[in-house]
Amino acid sequence: NRIQSLPETLGNLRHLIALYVFNNRIQSLPETLGNLRHLIRLYVFNNRLKSLPDSVGTLQNLRVFYAFNNQLQVLPDSVRTLQSLQYLSVFNNNLVSLPDTIGQLRNLEYLWVFNNQLKSLPDSVGNLQKLLLFFAWNNTLRTLPKTVGNMKSLSQVDLRHNELTYLPSTAGKWSNVEYLYLAGNPLCRNSNIPTVLKKAQG
Repeated sequence: NRIQSLPETLGNLRHLIALYVFNNRIQSLPETLGNLRHLIRLYVFNNRLKSLPDSVGTLQNLRVFYAFNNQLQVLPDSVRTLQSLQYLSVFNNNLVSLPDTIGQLRNLEYLWVFNNQLKSLPDSVGNLQKLLLFFAWNNTLRTLPKTVGNMKSLSQVDLRHNELTYLPSTAGKWSNVEYLYLAGNPLCRNSNIPTVLKKAQG
């Protein structure tokens, strides 16, 4: 449709479990969104969002959050309280960083942050120990924090077209990685790719 805004009264739908308002022209979400405590799925992709309300952090039952193809520059620190979140998709935005608190999303399994403007990742990403898929291609990442070695559940990692010159030695702990994509990075010829990763496709 061509919806440009959602009413504040949206927060009165206390028993709502899914909200699909993608493919519109929405520029902001009402603070009352946080009243939807039973919400499990939130799809707001393909809109014109520049920010998210802090109240999104009160959606304690949220498992799937798709906000890709918007104009987001930051994610609110309050996302740290989304302890049920399993899928977070914020690719094709203008994100310059991820909040330091993102590591508190202990149940996150899928994270899509490609096509943004990320220059670095916070050390706390190492706490995402249930993460299976991490797609961060087309950013400007120069290094990865050593803590990425703690993400031992990773199965698919896509870091194409960044500015990485090496992988931290701790990446040698990614024993479950089946797909690893590094094309389009200025990797040094003498960079040591951990032996455990040489069996990965990509």
